[in-house]
Amino acid sequence: MTGFAPAASMAPNAGQVVSGTTSPGLADLQGLWTRSLIAWPDGRQDTTTKVVWLQGKAGYIDLRQPADLPGFASVRCLNDLTWDDCRALAAQQGFAGTLREDGAAFVWERELDYQPAEPTPDSGFLAWQGATLVETGRHQPYVEHWHREAAASDEGMDLAQPHGWQAPNGVLLRLSERGARSSAMALRVGPYFMFAQTAAFTAEVKGASTLAEAVERADTLHAARALVACEISFGHLRGSGGLPVILRSTLPWRVGCSFYLSSMAEGTLATPGQDADGRLCTQLWDVHSPLSSAA
Repeated sequence: MTGFAPAASMAPNAGQVVSGTTSPGLADLQGLWTRSLIAWPDGRQDTTTKVVWLQGKAGYIDLRQPADLPGFASVRCLNDLTWDDCRALAAQQGFAGTLREDGAAFVWERELDYQPAEPTPDSGFLAWQGATLVETGRHQPYVEHWHREAAASDEGMDLAQPHGWQAPNGVLLRLSERGARSSAMALRVGPYFMFAQTAAFTAEVKGASTLAEAVERADTLHAARALVACEISFGHLRGSGGLPVILRSTLPWRVGCSFYLSSMAEGTLATPGQDADGRLCTQLWDVHSPLSSAA
């Protein structure tokens, strides 16, 4: 999965297809993955960006955060963000959608993207080198090294249907908010979960190639805040009751919060929300992907 990275030392074989003895199938990829390297033939490489890729039966959600993000200790809601905060948050990346096989390659179809759309499809070849999953670009010359994360102890939790996350294991849910224009995706794989919600408007409206460019062009601080309001959160279900706690998020004030995905009447789902001023609310969602789907 492609992404931006700072210039650094040269990495060998960037952009060359790995000759692995085995290549995974889609069913082999379900679980949580972290990245140790992305590199290009011109010498750019990145070994510090914090990346989590949660892969379901077909759907996925991905979050990438620079290691030098500030702490945002005084930020409690969207309206606390300063211009510098918006600039820092705009360096994040993340996307969600469906992973499919296309011959020998894989394609990460992006239905939601934190950054403006890239000009070429996100597609690559996957092969094992020992315990490392090596991805090489199909349309762009890059190499990424991926590592499967073992599930942390669930302390006796019922992973078939934990109380705090009412969605089947491995199924990507596509959601639309009742009474609003917002859409979202939710995914749980074992004890891990991710939630991705679109921002009010995107950088493409500004004609920018990156979110950072769009923030710099924003006419007001209010507009800059709206550009970085897209939420992509990653968390873990803990304890016998399956308490869902957010560990990382594009919205820094969400980290450490509980995040329930609760079943409501008439098939709707509810999540805890927060308005721009920090007031807590409940968001109600209609599910577009049936709960029995293998998406």
